[in-house]
Amino acid sequence: MAERAAKQLELNKSELPNSITEVIATLTRAGFDAYIVGGGVRDTLLGLRPKDFDAVTDAKPHEIKDVFGKRCRIIGRRFQLAHVYSGRELIEVATSVVHQPAMLIPIKMV
Repeated sequence: MAERAAKQLELNKSELPNSITEVIATLTRAGFDAYIVGGGVRDTLLGLRPKDFDAVTDAKPHEIKDVFGKRCRIIGRRFQLAHVYSGRELIEVATSVVHQPAMLIPIKMV
């Protein structure tokens, strides 16, 4: 069932703001896995206008800071997150705590 659903999900890249695609591309070029997650994906798939976009990566918070430099601020003590500024947008980037997700439904970028 999940495979069938995954084949039906397509996210048009032109529907995404440059801020999130730039953050994902920058992390990927730096050698990390990075994914767009959360309500922004859901809202876009539903044809709604998302209020923001979030990302998850295998990079640790200090590695995210190294990649983005002054454009990044680490917040939180126990569970650190990175706030990455891309233009006027703030992208919240979390570090994945699961190395092998039980189920990852890919969304095709068209």
